[in-house]
This record gives sequence, C-alpha cells and structure tokens, in this order.
Amino acid sequence: GFITQACAAPATVSDRRSTQRTPGVPDSHCAGIGMGRRRAQDREPGDRPKTIVGNSRGWAAIRIMLHGDRSFPRVCFLSFAYCVRRVRATKEMSMRTCIFTAATFIAAIAPVHGAALETPIVSLSPIVVTATRFPDIQRQFPIGVSVIDREAIVRSTARSVPELLSLQAGIQVRDSTGSPDLQIDMRGFGQTGDLNTVVLVDGQRFNDIDTSPVKWSAIPLSAIERIEILPGSGAVMYGSGATGGVINIITRQPVSGDRQLDVQAGAGSYSATDLQVAASLASDRLGLRVQASDQRSDNYRDNNRLIQRNLLADVRTLGTGPQLYMKLASDSQDLRNPGQLTLTEMAANRRGTQTPRDFSSRDGMRADLGGSVRSGNVEWAANLAYRTQETSAFFSAFSSDVINETDNIAFSPRVKISHRLGGFEQTLIAGVDVEKGNLDRNVSGVFFSGRSAARQQKRG
Repeated sequence: GFITQACAAPATVSDRRSTQRTPGVPDSHCAGIGMGRRRAQDREPGDRPKTIVGNSRGWAAIRIMLHGDRSFPRVCFLSFAYCVRRVRATKEMSMRTCIFTAATFIAAIAPVHGAALETPIVSLSPIVVTATRFPDIQRQFPIGVSVIDREAIVRSTARSVPELLSLQAGIQVRDSTGSPDLQIDMRGFGQTGDLNTVVLVDGQRFNDIDTSPVKWSAIPLSAIERIEILPGSGAVMYGSGATGGVINIITRQPVSGDRQLDVQAGAGSYSATDLQVAASLASDRLGLRVQASDQRSDNYRDNNRLIQRNLLADVRTLGTGPQLYMKLASDSQDLRNPGQLTLTEMAANRRGTQTPRDFSSRDGMRADLGGSVRSGNVEWAANLAYRTQETSAFFSAFSSDVINETDNIAFSPRVKISHRLGGFEQTLIAGVDVEKGNLDRNVSGVFFSGRSAARQQKRG
C-alpha cells in the first residue's frame, strides 16, 4: 500500500525570489515549484549599468516519499536549473553574460485500476496560533499575527529560516559573520535587533544567554510546520527581549494514523549537498516522528566550508483526553571562517582569505517535556525544557582559542479560563515563567587569556 513520489526542486538563481507555477501540474502533485529571478530595473537614458561581479551557481534535488494511505503510485520530476553569471568590467564598460538552462520532465503513472485521476477536495483545519500561550484560531486573536504555514514554506525558494523570514514585511536580515545563522531585526532596531526579538521553538525560548545570534541552522525548514510572527505590541506575555516582537517556530508533529517515509537529496554548486530523512509512525493513541539532516557546502569564499547535522524526535499522545509529549533534538556544526578582506585584497581575489586557520564549531542538545489537560472551561498546561550547547572557535588575528559552554532550564506552568461576562466571551490566562541560564567562557591565547562566567535568572 505504499507509493513512491520523486520531485526535483529548482535552483535559486538570484537573491530576489518569486514563486512561479508550472502549467499543467496540479499543486497536489509536487510543491515547491519556484524559481528566483532578478527583477528588471528602469533606467534613464544615458545611465550606465553598475559594475557587478557574479558567480555561477545551481541546485538540483530529488525527493522520494512513501505513504501508507494511498493505493496508486505517482512519479513526478520537476525542473532542473543552472545559472551562470559572468561579468567583465573595464573603466568604460561593464558586460554581463547570463547563461540559463532548464529542463522540465513531468510523468504521472495512472492509478492501478485505470480510473481517471481526480483531485480530492480537502477541508483544511483552521490555523491555530500560540500567541496567548494556548492554541487559538487565528481569526479570534485580537492582535495581528502573521502565519507562514507549511504550504508557503514548501513553495518558497528559501533554503533556511532567515531566508524565509526576509520575505516578510518589517523583518530585516543581515550577514556580518559568514555564518548561516544570520542576524534578524524586527521593527528597525538595527544592530540590537537580536536583543529585541524573542525566538521560540515550540513555545520555548531559543535565544542564547551570551547574546549571540540565534542558531537558525539547528532548525531545518523541512522540520517546520508553521512560523508565527507577533509584533511587539502583542508580545508582552513573553517578557524581556520581546520589544521588537516574537517569532515562534512550530515543528512538525506526528498525525494520527500516519505512516510515512520521506527522503530528500540535493546537490549544487560549490560541492553543496543536502540529505534529509524523515519518518512518521502513529496510531490513534500514540505517535512518533523522527527527522535527520546533513548539509555540506564549500561556499563561495575560500576557507568557508560548512558541515551541519541535525536530529529531531517527537513522541506524543494523540486523540482526545490529556496530551503528553516529549521532544528531543541535537545539532552539530563545523564552519570555517574566511574573515574580512580589504578593497585591495578583494580586487586581487574576492574569494580569497587571509585567515586560513580560523574556524568555529558547535554541539547542542535540547529536550522539552510537556502536556496539557482540559476540564470544562479550564485548560491547564506546563512545559519543562532544557538546552545545552558548547561552542569553540579560533581567531588567528588574536591567536586565541575561545570555548563557550551554556545551559538553560525553563519551567512554564499556565492556565486558561474561558467564561462569559456582560454577555461577551472572555478569556483569562495566567502563568509563571521560571528560567535559569549559565555561561562559562574560557579564552586562551597570546594576547588574551582568562576565564569568565555569567548567571541569569528570570521569573515572570
């Protein structure tokens, strides 16, 4: 009773992205059929195009899905793209050559019994948001909440959470380190944007005590069910650091009766590879979902190789009655740091590096145990979360090795009471957040050497 489905995803060929649909291919066959393109710019007579220096890059991917709830096979191959941009610039002229090749192959195998293929009508459940620390239907929430659902994630050309968030109004993304963990700025706080934006994963804080950028690379897009974005005015329940707003990432969960194996593999320019495997097995009472991913790339700059590995697991009770769940996750990153270049060095070799020995690495683990129970018009919920992380780095400019060890534990009991007052539906929410974090830093080198520690406690 299993089927096989294979899809090839298109390349992202520029930093300006738009979503396109392939004619003749229903949405239910394969999602994510998007292709970026550079927008045309209006120019006045006599204007010269600016000198740009590009690079060639491409991406191709294949996806295989095995489902246990369908009775016919379907195979779909979509879009392979490769783009080459080359620039030759002199004092008097600049020339850009762009070579683009794409091939699309579509094949569908008819049902086993030869019946006509019909698109089923599916009634979608209303989107719920956790802005009030409890699930609510989006239209019932008084403050504007932006929700990026699973369909929008699949159809986007983004390959990371920061790329996806950069497409949202009011969110700016900066890359000042060469790391995949970019800096996020909501509502124009500039350099302090990270300190004024709370990032949650399944309702638990994901910001680090050392005020470093959020480790977005530990959350692959394929593991996300939806992303909820709350503006600063509606984020008061999440306490300090939420002046700009709150970004709540909800990971995918097992669904009752689901049996599925999903394998995705991709390869691209600069020796980039991406392998992701997800399995889901659930009955009417208990469900389990496990996902593993491995990403590697040499990247554009010399000494900028990235190796990222993630593992996520979710086991929970299903159906009516009390809900219990346990989530476990681990992530590992090895990153070479190319460092900065002067204008003279960029003119000589913009891909080069002056710091061939610089590197950083990270190993992290997190666990979340929680549950909820409802009795009449009263709903109780609680979470106990733990997160630990160790990072190390070497900076040749200071001949220093830096090792950071952080751990964080949080407990969040809360209650929601629904009642009527004055003929109107009313909701009362109360709760307590208790959080404790520790940071130990050890620096050893020629110019700097020492050990420091920090402790942080929050109650609210």
